[in-house]
Amino acid sequence: MNQKGNAGLKESAVSSEEEMLLRQQVFERLNTGGVRLSNQEIRNSIYHGKFNQMLLDVVKSGIFRTAWGIPLYSSEEDINPSERLLSLPLYAQMRDVEIALRFFALRHADEYRRGMSGFLDLYSVRSRSFTELDIEFLRNLFSGTIQLAHDVFGDLLFRPWDTEKQEWSSRPQVAFADAVMVGFSRHLPDGGLLANRRDRVQEATKRLFETSEPGTFTGQRNTKKDVQQRIALFDSMLTGVAEIV
Repeated sequence: MNQKGNAGLKESAVSSEEEMLLRQQVFERLNTGGVRLSNQEIRNSIYHGKFNQMLLDVVKSGIFRTAWGIPLYSSEEDINPSERLLSLPLYAQMRDVEIALRFFALRHADEYRRGMSGFLDLYSVRSRSFTELDIEFLRNLFSGTIQLAHDVFGDLLFRPWDTEKQEWSSRPQVAFADAVMVGFSRHLPDGGLLANRRDRVQEATKRLFETSEPGTFTGQRNTKKDVQQRIALFDSMLTGVAEIV
């Protein structure tokens, strides 16, 4: 499988996709009693399979969990999650898994539609056709990308630059993480160079926040244009840093 991602939003029968999305809508309407499931919990129930299992695996990454403030993975949690874990909505409602899904889906932001939740649903439907080679490619892509992002940002990973306080935010932000992950995934061949120029990347990132409209990287708007713009801006910044002689 090549870097362009043959495991993308593959062509498949529209009727089949619509059928699966209809099933999800029915599931959501029935999900009215007791504790209401999150969107990702519903996807986990409906689209279970090898791709979904891969999502559950990659979010066990130490880098990923540290960045999002989730305790490091222990095999014990697969059977008996701790009260601390269950008290974290990011973990308990599978938002961490959704963040990983966003990365894979938004590599194809040119096909973005139905809003963010609907786009993730559509990618989940189409993931059913991914081969084992596709899934292994995506697993390695996630691993290599988050490692490079950490090599560059370290403890600041996924944290926006606060232009008012002139400091890095204390918490990571999902929309910014989208741009970071998709951007770095396109620059893995330049990984060593970008890691060596981490200070330049961080300074250039600050300038992105300083020169872009407020909310560009923090997800106040999620139209197709907004999503594509923040990914393109971060990607272009990395290209500029990599090309400095």
